[in-house]
Order: sequence, then structure tokens, then C-alpha cells
Amino acid sequence: MSCTPTHPFTKKPMEVEMKYTNVSELTLETLIESLESVILACERVDYSLTKEERMNANNSEKTAPYAIGFSRAAVSNVIETLKTLKLESN
Repeated sequence: MSCTPTHPFTKKPMEVEMKYTNVSELTLETLIESLESVILACERVDYSLTKEERMNANNSEKTAPYAIGFSRAAVSNVIETLKTLKLESN
């Protein structure tokens, strides 16, 4: 009996050919730190701030819009780095 893996979203059969690439420890650590910073930015959001408090520059990093923008930028950088690594490995 053979078991063909399927794509988690499309449920279409996937051909399995594992390719590997080498990534420097520094690059890997940078990617991990970037993703950890996204989690921290989201955890810092204070939904109890009043409108006046949210407008205060000292509180900007505690707002949801800041966390969203920061997260989007950080994740975009991680994606670009991973795409570059993939291209370099081919």
C-alpha cells in the first residue's frame, strides 16, 4: 500500500522530492529573532488604552496599528530572505 501525501489546502497529490539547502547559523538565528520580535510586538498591544493615550507618541508601540505594521514588515523580510535562500540553493 503506497501513501501519497496531499497538499494541506488543495488536497491534491504532491510529488515528494525533498531538496535540502544549507543555511548559516547566523541567518537562521536572524530569521528566528525576527519572528520572535513579531510575537513580542503583538503581545505588547494594550487594548485598554484610551484614544488620547493611543495618540501619545510614548504609547505608539503599544497600539494594534503599530503591531500590524511592524509584523507585516518583519514577516515580509523573513519571506524575502527565505525566497533568496531557495533561489541560491537551486
